[in-house]
Amino acid sequence: MGLVHDLSQAVVIMTIGMTVTFVFLAVLILAIQISSRVIARYAPDTVSQKDKTGSLAQVNINGAVLAAITIAVKKYRDDNKNKNLKAV
Repeated sequence: MGLVHDLSQAVVIMTIGMTVTFVFLAVLILAIQISSRVIARYAPDTVSQKDKTGSLAQVNINGAVLAAITIAVKKYRDDNKNKNLKAV
């Protein structure tokens, strides 16, 4: 009778623990959703205030600078490839 009693207590404790965890996570998700809606309503919209020229895609890069960057990246990759091959 001791084993059956211990197993039933274990099942009860497990059920209580899982229920408490589920309720806690449900309340946490609800609180995050509510705070997200409140922040979205009262916080200023930073995307519309962003400067249109601040994007990296719109910045003009000099051809010489672009060539130097390309060469540096290629050299870095070649050097690291050789280091990895030597380590093996």
